Amino acid sequence: MSESCHPIAGNMVAGKWQLGRKIGSGAFGDVYEGQRLNTSDRVAIKLQHKRHKEEEWRVLKEVIGCEGLPQIYHMGWEKDYHAIVMQMLGDNLETLCEQCKRSFSTDTVAWIAIHCLRMLEALHVKGYVHADVKPDNFLIGTDPTRHQLYMVDLGLAMRYRHASNGRHVAQMQNPDFFRGTLRYASLNIHSGSTLSRRDDLESLAYVLIYLHQGRLPWQGTLGTEAERRMKVRDIKRNTKMQYFRDKKCPGPLVDFLEQSRNLHFDEDPPYKTISTMFTKMLASTMAKVIPDWAKKPSFATTFNSNRKRPFVPLDQLEPAPKKARPILPPMMLLTVAQEKDPPRSQSYIHSSDFKEVREWIVKRWNHDTTVYRITALCFSDTRWHCVMTSHSDYTVQSIKQSGSVQTMKEWINKKWKEGFFITSVAGGDGSYVVVASKGTPFTQQKYKLFNPWPETWVKEQWNEGYRITELATIDDEWMVILSKDSGIRKQCWEIHPTYPSDVVHRRWESGLRITCATSVSDRLCIIMSRYSDYDSQHEVLRRSNTWPSDWVKEMWADNHFLTTITPFPAATV
Repeated sequence: MSESCHPIAGNMVAGKWQLGRKIGSGAFGDVYEGQRLNTSDRVAIKLQHKRHKEEEWRVLKEVIGCEGLPQIYHMGWEKDYHAIVMQMLGDNLETLCEQCKRSFSTDTVAWIAIHCLRMLEALHVKGYVHADVKPDNFLIGTDPTRHQLYMVDLGLAMRYRHASNGRHVAQMQNPDFFRGTLRYASLNIHSGSTLSRRDDLESLAYVLIYLHQGRLPWQGTLGTEAERRMKVRDIKRNTKMQYFRDKKCPGPLVDFLEQSRNLHFDEDPPYKTISTMFTKMLASTMAKVIPDWAKKPSFATTFNSNRKRPFVPLDQLEPAPKKARPILPPMMLLTVAQEKDPPRSQSYIHSSDFKEVREWIVKRWNHDTTVYRITALCFSDTRWHCVMTSHSDYTVQSIKQSGSVQTMKEWINKKWKEGFFITSVAGGDGSYVVVASKGTPFTQQKYKLFNPWPETWVKEQWNEGYRITELATIDDEWMVILSKDSGIRKQCWEIHPTYPSDVVHRRWESGLRITCATSVSDRLCIIMSRYSDYDSQHEVLRRSNTWPSDWVKEMWADNHFLTTITPFPAATV
């Protein structure tokens, strides 16, 4: 459904508030900017379809006026949608943390902790637990001179006290029950226990550690939803408090996590004691703390520009113009297959949605009978192409997509420390996809991004015993991966405007084989290598305008398996 045609009559709520641009969305509804008619008062309008069972508005009616919740101006039905008109707020803690280089100072984290603890205590007094404590659900206000924090999204909130008699609900165990966000869920939620106040506090402890440290040990876990739950649960259970202390996490945060885990199901949390513990973390008083985001020079400027931005009703919004794509030469697909012994099996996927590709990969990583590993990857003609092979030497794999070079650099360094090496790379659609594996012969690895081709640097690395083992390009920039102890004895590169058939055949005659390839808009780069244990493996390749599915099947039948795929510029007349 397009943003300009939401099914609300006249794009109006209660005949008073106009719908504007969409400013957020979640599992249970969308949030729009709104404005009261004949005024300049901005609001946020949350619309939730009646098909959703989670009825946040029912909870809000019972906890309205609770400390830290945004002011509610209206709640009611608009045909099939329930609308909540509320106070407009600023960015959430996840966004603010990203703006502050993925980590808050100790003072800022303590300030957040005290505010969040107060808000959760106020909600608990009303008989509810939040059940989805995460950075995204805590937002700052819109006044840059007043540092305030608000709590939102009670869509998953649950009663822990009966409304009729105020008694605590009974504890039950349901292994299939899970509520909240996996990264911040308490161990009791992982076990299927009924939620109580202790679970909100344990989740808050994870949030605070995350905001200070920049990540949690269980982030990046792969598998199906059920598998990821089990893996994350096990890592949480096995991560000792000393681990966080060794990572220079402030003592009060670690103590808070330990205390929240030790609370009994119906025990009253010691809110004041915990708050005092966080107060001692502060260098001054709460009133004097200026959060990290408010110290940035752009903070007040951003607020002022948002205030001055004119309100545009939803039905008057123009669709965002599509970015003009540069006119590029036509591309073809180069597919390389090599004879492999013993025989194995392969599987491949093509999709413009990398999320779909990732889900497909995870299923084959966790196949019941045959374990597959990624052996070839590329981006061509708006689609990701991925090949997975059975009986691979790779024992474990991990995959990462990012449009941020810095994020990718941090991930690669982390994987190197864990004993992984880069084995596949692809660039396209404004991002890199990198695959790291265990089970390689490599002992060291390095990489760089270049434009133009880094001839001098590569030759220097060859002299030190490194060989090119992977290549990728994005926006005409080369990403070159070199590895030591790859088993490659001789290596060369060929860079040409299109596929250099005669050159490749001459290289084949000297015993070289294609080990990786990639292209920029007007050049194809092929890396050809000869291994020290070279045994004349037969190599075949195919140039085609589309994926050569019939040819691939013929190759498989002849015991040849795909090793390299890359787009390349077609020859021009």
